[in-house]
Amino acid sequence: MQAEEARRQEVLARVGDYPQAVLTADGWRETEGGVLAYLPAFHEYRYGDLLQVDDVTPMTRRAAAPKVEPEAPGDKEYTIEGFLKKAEPSLAELFLALRDRILSLPGVWEKVGPSYGDYRTTSTFVSPNVQPRKKRLLVYIKMGERIPDDPRGWTERGDFFGKLNTRFYLQPGADLDYTMDLIRQAYEYVGL
Repeated sequence: MQAEEARRQEVLARVGDYPQAVLTADGWRETEGGVLAYLPAFHEYRYGDLLQVDDVTPMTRRAAAPKVEPEAPGDKEYTIEGFLKKAEPSLAELFLALRDRILSLPGVWEKVGPSYGDYRTTSTFVSPNVQPRKKRLLVYIKMGERIPDDPRGWTERGDFFGKLNTRFYLQPGADLDYTMDLIRQAYEYVGL
């Protein structure tokens, strides 16, 4: 199931804006897990011969509805602004600067929790958590079995959240270029 979701995310990331129409040849068959299965509703037009497109037969086709994570009873809608209200301005600025850099990576989207942002492509690869009392960010990255290339020794490995198993701390004024080097390794680990 994870592989299917990963494939869907890959296709949607590559397609960008969804096509309104798709041309397919009569002899063409889409294999299981093909690109068209992951697109939302579109019009499919079949033609008999690649060189004679004037004989086109319209066909309507719909892909399966995308998965929506069910909400648990009592789930709240969290916002970045909501949890940053508890943080000092310098910590909020650090989080927002890091967030902007993470979201600039291709195919990344965000899910917000009570005090963190999860950043995902096919799965979560980084999760910065705001720790207002300690005046720092606690950043988890997904490295699986890989050891991060970390010459400064910032990272600590452990059994935190499955394969989101490496963490480090950031305080205002931290080197965001080095931070993004670590995060980019996790981004590449989950792949596109």
